[in-house]
Amino acid sequence: MDLATLAGLIVAAGCLLYAVVMAGASPLSFFHTSSLLVVCGGTAGALLIAHPLRQLRGWRAAVGPAFRPRPPDLEALAERIVRLAESARREGLLQLEERLLDDDHPTLQLGVRLAIDGTPTEVLEDIVRTECETAGRQQLATRSMLEQIGRMTPAFGLVGTLLGLIIMLGKMSDPTAVGPGMAVALMTTLYGTLVANCLALPLAEKLTHVHRQEQLARELILRGVLALHAGEHPRVIEQRLCAFLPEPPAATSLRIRRAA
Repeated sequence: MDLATLAGLIVAAGCLLYAVVMAGASPLSFFHTSSLLVVCGGTAGALLIAHPLRQLRGWRAAVGPAFRPRPPDLEALAERIVRLAESARREGLLQLEERLLDDDHPTLQLGVRLAIDGTPTEVLEDIVRTECETAGRQQLATRSMLEQIGRMTPAFGLVGTLLGLIIMLGKMSDPTAVGPGMAVALMTTLYGTLVANCLALPLAEKLTHVHRQEQLARELILRGVLALHAGEHPRVIEQRLCAFLPEPPAATSLRIRRAA
């Protein structure tokens, strides 16, 4: 699991539990089955209505990058493309098929193979860009689902509050029914707010960051493959790709040359 995600969950849960204990209450007193059913069950039902079942079945794999993000190493990708450009300049573009590695980025493999096949530049760019947009849409759909959970859980918390108040007001003649009704009213609001602000919305933001990094890596690969296909000099390709790196282009360029 990503250390930042794990640390965030621990800090949020730890501070809440510490605040409860400091107030002299038991953490178990904040566990309420009826409130959980209202918030979790209501949100699950709404998601089933809003999304196709096939999309919901893959939610674990889709949300996985938020817990185990593997940000692409942009500098390593730039160096890899420069190496391929140097090989193409020495041995020819057709020899790059043997230079491709199994652990190369899928977009890089696709682009290089299209270049080897002599695909026209416009067609190559269109195919690679379409592949990038397709992968991006899948990530955006997952982020959208998490954002919907972030909106739905507080709403169902409010529904639970109304249910609890109705139960409480309907049994005002019975003092023993006031406590359970008030518990449902308050606990559902608490659960909905916690799920939205401590889990769903932060995970959606993490997926947004992962999506941006992936899109930047794919754009770097596309620019590199197009330059490779055009037969540009490896040093020119290197300077083009340095613009995508977070460090100053000059420093990064020198490091790539030393590794060459």
